[in-house]
Amino acid sequence: MKSTFVRLSTTVKFSGLAAILFFIGYVQADEMGERKIKVDDSTFKCILKMTAVRGFFVDNLAGDLAGAVAVAQAGKGEYPEGTVLQLIPNEAMIKRQKGFSPETNDWEFFALESDKNGSKIVRR
Repeated sequence: MKSTFVRLSTTVKFSGLAAILFFIGYVQADEMGERKIKVDDSTFKCILKMTAVRGFFVDNLAGDLAGAVAVAQAGKGEYPEGTVLQLIPNEAMIKRQKGFSPETNDWEFFALESDKNGSKIVRR
């Protein structure tokens, strides 16, 4: 009976340690590149409600519309995180946090279906 208790106790300790390590890994993953801005179908608004700049449309999900518009007007510079750019209603790109995707300069691209009821993400 004593050896069963020892094995059970050891299993519980290891299970608890595994849970703690999982949680720490989850927190670190969030700090190291998980998507900070949640993007779903409701993220995208009508292109006509965005700010028109030089033939395309600009918005910012993080509240820095002025910063996004300034870069768009200048035609150069680093867009702030959360910037949404659209040229046509069915395609959009969002500037993500640094390190999100070095291959795309931290942009995430979307194909959308849009109608009078809103937008639906078809492909990310």
